Amino acid sequence: MDLAELARDVVAQLVVLAEERGVEVDIRGLSTPLCLSADPVMLRQAVINVLDNAIKFTRPGTRIVLSSVLDGGEQQLVIDDAGPGIPQEERGRVLERFYRIDRGDARGGAGAGLGLAIVQWAVSANRGRLIVAASPAGGARIVMAFPRV
Repeated sequence: MDLAELARDVVAQLVVLAEERGVEVDIRGLSTPLCLSADPVMLRQAVINVLDNAIKFTRPGTRIVLSSVLDGGEQQLVIDDAGPGIPQEERGRVLERFYRIDRGDARGGAGAGLGLAIVQWAVSANRGRLIVAASPAGGARIVMAFPRV
């Protein structure tokens, strides 16, 4: 499967939600295939979960950037948003089932706390690793890294 193509398809599917929130989705460097031996249904759900979170938490008038990186023996799908980010001390916990960050606002209580746990499971089940970091835009950076085929 081609993870870059799958990501472009998911963006096309969710761009209406982003537009409704006043958020732009920018695809950079996803013209080069990210070929994996993986389950496309599982990874589609993972990309949907990450992009949906990014759309929910990114401030209106800003953008979400999807890009790809070839780093040594890995190929990576990177999703950066301009939301509030994930504090460093919370980055491991957000991958636990039912864990939600208490932000003290209405959005912080949204969801069941399963989205990133499902992403972690889907990426791991396909021999990848999930990285949660800070985005250059000040929000969250989610990286799905897989061995090169």
